[in-house]
Amino acid sequence: MRITPLAADSLGARSMATLVETPDVTILIDPGVPHLHGQRRVDRAHGGARVPQGEATSLGGLRPPVAAPSEPAEGTIKVRRPHPLPPGVGGEERPREGPVVEGAEGHEGIWEVNDVDIPLARLPAEHVLGLACQGRLGFHSQVRRPGEPTWTRAIQRPEFGYGFPHLNWLRTNPKAEEVAGVAVVSPDLGRTLYFARKAASNPEVGKLGFWFAAHVPWAAAPLRRNARLFQMWYGFYLAPIVESAIVKPGGWVNVYMAAFNATDKPQQHAVVATDTAVSVEAERNLMFALGPWKWTVQGVSFPADPSPGWHQIGFHSASAEARGATALAVGVLTLGSLIYVPGIKSFVLQYGVLTPENAKTVTTWEADAMDAAARHFSDHGADSIVTAKGERVPKEVVLKGFGKYLVPGRVVKAIEDKERKPEESMDHLLAAFLFDSFGVTSLDKAFPVT
Repeated sequence: MRITPLAADSLGARSMATLVETPDVTILIDPGVPHLHGQRRVDRAHGGARVPQGEATSLGGLRPPVAAPSEPAEGTIKVRRPHPLPPGVGGEERPREGPVVEGAEGHEGIWEVNDVDIPLARLPAEHVLGLACQGRLGFHSQVRRPGEPTWTRAIQRPEFGYGFPHLNWLRTNPKAEEVAGVAVVSPDLGRTLYFARKAASNPEVGKLGFWFAAHVPWAAAPLRRNARLFQMWYGFYLAPIVESAIVKPGGWVNVYMAAFNATDKPQQHAVVATDTAVSVEAERNLMFALGPWKWTVQGVSFPADPSPGWHQIGFHSASAEARGATALAVGVLTLGSLIYVPGIKSFVLQYGVLTPENAKTVTTWEADAMDAAARHFSDHGADSIVTAKGERVPKEVVLKGFGKYLVPGRVVKAIEDKERKPEESMDHLLAAFLFDSFGVTSLDKAFPVT
């Protein structure tokens, strides 16, 4: 038996991709291969709903492989854990939508995959899509069906193209240093792919500077945000996605950082955060190392300022700090929570801290919304909901997820909604959560009459 370590996305045996060769079979063990169904988020030291003291978790950006097999492995063992312009990346029209291959047997659903930091392997189509949505497959990754003589880029295949970020600005305005778009983050791969297919088939979304749907297993809850993308270094872009721009006193400002290397060379950079407490772990995890035409999502949490009112966290390149550059606010963007500072490679995130009285109101609403959700179960005599696929999700799983979905920003928006009564707003929040998380289109469908 011969055992060859191949690559790892973090230290530890659970993240090490390994090739095992015996006289009878060759097997690739890759803990990073995602599951399409039944994905279970594992709360790790650098993951979960709130990442303590500014620590971060990332997807993609794997270390260079230790070794690479010359032939594809005959099978893959999956371990449940989170974890110049190329064609198709804004340079030419991309496939809008393709089928999701689920439960395919034989070679009909099997693809050979090849990328610079992923060992050559045969994977089911849904796993290829999962790797694309997690940022583990780059824009230059190649696929082919077993027996096909030539490789093609995965992003150009209708089966997989919609799973990659659409960097439209590279085609329409390649010199832009600031771009507007839409970002989706979801802990569930199935829902991530749903939003990606909907976006890819929507002509209006195609007019945006960029859009992407990222499968982030450690995300607390699904979210969709208007976003801004900033060129921090040549060909290297960051898109900060704020979980909630409104926080309670003593709360956390949670930020997903999507990073894109749109060049032919590897890039390593560090972002400096100011106007907030930054731990050593946060400084380390605000570093990005991406291969050519690769992308990733990293999550960072910062402790909110204890005083009520509006505050800010500045982000700029380490080189900007070395020059002694000072960030100057030049105006609030339409996003409402970001200020961009042209010319010095920095941006500012704005967030609001509630007064103690308003925080108490939000907490009361959160409790009332949870009680209202629990009453739906008792009123229907149900201990689970039914998803769009007919699967059942236990009550405790639904309520736990709904609690994480109720971030202060969503609750404040519901409180300020004068067109709905409070109980209607709470039902609206529950319905939105059930759709974003499970694809359930109404409360009635979540609790069907039996």
